[in-house]
Amino acid sequence: MEKPWYYTLIDFREIIAPKYLNKVKPLFFKKNDVIYSPKDRSNCIYVVSSGIVKIFSITASGKETSMSLRFPGEIFGLAEVFGGCRYCFAGAYKDATVYPIKKDQVIKMIDEKPEIAIKIIEFLGKRLIEKEIHIEHSVEKNVEARVAHLLVKMAIQEGDYKDDFVKINFKMTHQTIADLVGASRQTVTEILNNLEDKGVIILTNREIQIKDLRALARHGRTKFDIKDIERTKERKP
Repeated sequence: MEKPWYYTLIDFREIIAPKYLNKVKPLFFKKNDVIYSPKDRSNCIYVVSSGIVKIFSITASGKETSMSLRFPGEIFGLAEVFGGCRYCFAGAYKDATVYPIKKDQVIKMIDEKPEIAIKIIEFLGKRLIEKEIHIEHSVEKNVEARVAHLLVKMAIQEGDYKDDFVKINFKMTHQTIADLVGASRQTVTEILNNLEDKGVIILTNREIQIKDLRALARHGRTKFDIKDIERTKERKP
């Protein structure tokens, strides 16, 4: 049994033929730069070449709320490309380079290489399941379980494995974690400190190292077998 397919990143840099990407001028955004805003024209999708992109909203009071993160190889901006205008913000969570691919080019690629459409459907299915899991967790799990589950997911997707430790290889602010699990920053800080006191994680300058992945998975009440995580660890370089 492998890890859940919806936690496996789909790398569109490999799926989209180089002849298409080589024709696209990559765009570079510094940390916190806005890539697009609500009501902007949605005439292209984006492929993350490097860095991390955040999808977020801004409340009427001006508070920014992170909705999800996009990692290298993933696409974003797809939901509205056949609609009209953007409904949320996209920005650089850390310095990021992205490929903008026009809508007509996307249609041409799919026409010439139908397997791209299959991968897009798979990607959308993965995002849908993740949203359903998020809703389920918001209803059924307490905040500590939601935080733990998010960290396990990040360990699977973006973890660097060394000896018995797993380091999440990008800095996540407590506010970002709070946004992603639907909690207050103060509550998340208390939970992270509690997990550190229990010897499950180590916190250093916004970086998170997981000392006990099994214990963290128990806190998160993950539905998949912890052995799947161990197999993932074995496959890491």
